[in-house]
Amino acid sequence: MADPLQPGAGALRDPTLFAGVLGGMVGVPALAGIDFDKTIHILVTSPKSHAQPVALVAAVSDEQALHASLEGAPGVALRAFGGVAVIGSEDTIGSIGDYALTNLLKEPVAALPTLTLLVDPIFSTFGSEIQSARQAMTMMVPDAGEILDMEFGLFLDLAAQTDKLLVSFDTAENEASLGFSLVPRPGSLLSGFVAAQTPSDYALLGRLPASPSSFVAAGRVVLGSTRAAAVHLIDAFFTKGAKKSGLAELVTRFFDLATGEFAGVGAIGPKGFDLACLYGVADPAKLDDLMLQMIAEIKKLGGMTMMGVKYLYDIRPNALKYDGVAVHEETVTLDFSGLSKERRESEEASFKQLLGTGPQKAYFAGFDGNAGVTFGKNAAERFKALVDSAKRGKNKLQPPQPVQAAISASQARKESAVMFLAMAPVLEAAGVGTLKSNAGLMLGLGFAGGSAQLRITLPTELLRAMKSL
Repeated sequence: MADPLQPGAGALRDPTLFAGVLGGMVGVPALAGIDFDKTIHILVTSPKSHAQPVALVAAVSDEQALHASLEGAPGVALRAFGGVAVIGSEDTIGSIGDYALTNLLKEPVAALPTLTLLVDPIFSTFGSEIQSARQAMTMMVPDAGEILDMEFGLFLDLAAQTDKLLVSFDTAENEASLGFSLVPRPGSLLSGFVAAQTPSDYALLGRLPASPSSFVAAGRVVLGSTRAAAVHLIDAFFTKGAKKSGLAELVTRFFDLATGEFAGVGAIGPKGFDLACLYGVADPAKLDDLMLQMIAEIKKLGGMTMMGVKYLYDIRPNALKYDGVAVHEETVTLDFSGLSKERRESEEASFKQLLGTGPQKAYFAGFDGNAGVTFGKNAAERFKALVDSAKRGKNKLQPPQPVQAAISASQARKESAVMFLAMAPVLEAAGVGTLKSNAGLMLGLGFAGGSAQLRITLPTELLRAMKSL
């Protein structure tokens, strides 16, 4: 896909052009004698223990040429066995040379260019720097320090349950993809979560109402072994240690009723934000009553504060009745008074552009095996459309071609969730410019092979259009 983006860029696919780059990594200006038709490994060890922490492992095509290219590279050593060489500084080869020529070569070869990050060595080497970054990040934005610290803590918890992170890059004629794969530690909460997932058929998409489809998402994700941790996290986020709160019990009952199936469609752009969602539930009537209790409990706790902005909740049960469905109205009022003057002005302007002025309203109800939620400037009318499509099959969503393509590709990969986000309205809303393309960012979440995989795909059409901004 290089040539369509930049004429002539495809010439860089000639692997011999990378010889200078690879050689530069290990201090060999004119690396030669390497077989570029076979797998090449780049190993990086601790920079705290090795002045030159990089080593190359590659098949040898011309041993004489390889040795000759190292003659002008002082401090660079070579160890070879069975037609494979490891090249790097003497101390680096001394610490990883045996692994490079034995166990490394026994591992399956990735089909795509892949970066493998071993979590334990990274955190044991850079643990103090990571904690310093955590403190610095929370201090940089005092208004949001608490939520940022919580997010960083979640990141560390996830890292503690992860054996390695794989990052891969794939290109085709009409798209480029970046893949992230978390390989969990055996017996960890993450491994239990991964094992609980199954591919989704995205069936709830067929019950959503017709809508401008700048945003579409669907899938099935269950909590599995992380259920108790999720309940604790939500409870801690809202209660801030309040001893008399019953929120944890309500959240537990909520998860008992949820099947994990979901689908949503909406518009995100300069005219605001609009969203309609369906969730699979075991008992809609029970979930309906439970949601009322949860919002009432959150209201009693004084709402929630996120990134320094306070969210105050109110509820009006049975505010709307349509086709036999009693719909509840939730009102959210934003309070920016806790922010510094500079952040308050910036946040108020951002929320006004996205959501308009005044309190925000959402509508929700359980019906026909699902829970429905709508949000946005026309949330009440959108809920009526959601009832029409989900209950009566009227005026259902017909995803545009880019969305259909994203869903089909996700199903072919047996993923559990998919999301499409058209970039034109998002960039226009952000004031970046007008993008002349309906293409969008596509995300896919899968769990095949015992790992959690996130795939981010950008069509060539979108990349080309963004270059013109």
